[in-house]
Amino acid sequence: MEKTYLPTALRWRPKNFFEVAGQEHVIKVLCSDIANNRIKRAYLFLGAYGVGKTTVARILAKRLNCLEPRGVEPCNKCNPCLGISSDTYEDYHEIDGGSATGVDNIRWLRSRAVEQPLSPTGALVFVIDEAHMLTNNAFNALLKILEEPPCNTYFILVTTAPHKIPATVRSRCQAHHFRKISFTNILKYLKSIITAENINMEDGSLSLIARESDGSLRDAENFLDKVCSYSGTKEISIADVISVLGTADRTLVIDLASTVVRKDSTACLHILRVADERGVDIYRLYHELIFCFRDLMVMRICGPDKLLIKVSGDEMRRLFSLASCTNVYDLQKAFSLLAESEPVENRASRPYLEYALIRAATR
Repeated sequence: MEKTYLPTALRWRPKNFFEVAGQEHVIKVLCSDIANNRIKRAYLFLGAYGVGKTTVARILAKRLNCLEPRGVEPCNKCNPCLGISSDTYEDYHEIDGGSATGVDNIRWLRSRAVEQPLSPTGALVFVIDEAHMLTNNAFNALLKILEEPPCNTYFILVTTAPHKIPATVRSRCQAHHFRKISFTNILKYLKSIITAENINMEDGSLSLIARESDGSLRDAENFLDKVCSYSGTKEISIADVISVLGTADRTLVIDLASTVVRKDSTACLHILRVADERGVDIYRLYHELIFCFRDLMVMRICGPDKLLIKVSGDEMRRLFSLASCTNVYDLQKAFSLLAESEPVENRASRPYLEYALIRAATR
């Protein structure tokens, strides 16, 4: 029987706190709670999707049940750790708030917490994912048990929409805000994956994936999977990434920005025609151009700062050369004229972009 394929996001899912990327402020507090035996009975993990909320909840559950913990970390070898990793451990329940929204589901949770005996490790953990989707009646049923949970029972509510969690529920939990993961951290994580899996990627390919993921490591890993499937080999080019993600060719974008800076409206229209012939999504091209002018303005003010500008080395050099040929006021004016003419998605965008480019190039 063939072994089931696991997506990159699952193969590389962190098993320990120290492996979690970009959430040091959360990990430090949780590890301190564990080390000082001050673990709270109810936590609220909130933040954008794909940044590690449910992963950290699972690691915490493993540490609470681990038979041979290694300091603040779970051993990942004992039966409770392995059972939680595979969702088969009897005292760990990961509940989808999107499908288990009703009061009956919460009543089951309460009866499980109060009536059924614990295993010898004695830590019953409920993780409610997408908790904001519970009904008002379900939240009301949850309130009492959150306020006075049975001995050795823990609740972790996970949500991407904390404003939908009633204040009465929030007040009974210790809240931790998970931030979007920085471009640098995502890039570093992706590099470790392709190194371990012997994947060769053309310079700038990972930067495109990291920028497109917009702070979600899970999205970045899924994009990497998709690109690898598209390529069919361990050799991946920028062209592969552009084809899969639908992003505009960065060379094309910088060429277009260069014609605007030089105030050459004829060249602008020629490049736009080339983009159209290649089947480039004009709406995406427009937004890539907006971000390019943003990068040029930042570079003109701060220089080639890798923390502020999310591009590869070759792009950084081209942008720096282009930014050096103009001034901040001119870049601001071009950016303003482009932004005023924003096309509407799913509409004929090319005339809008042509109009915007002509305005910016003849400013």
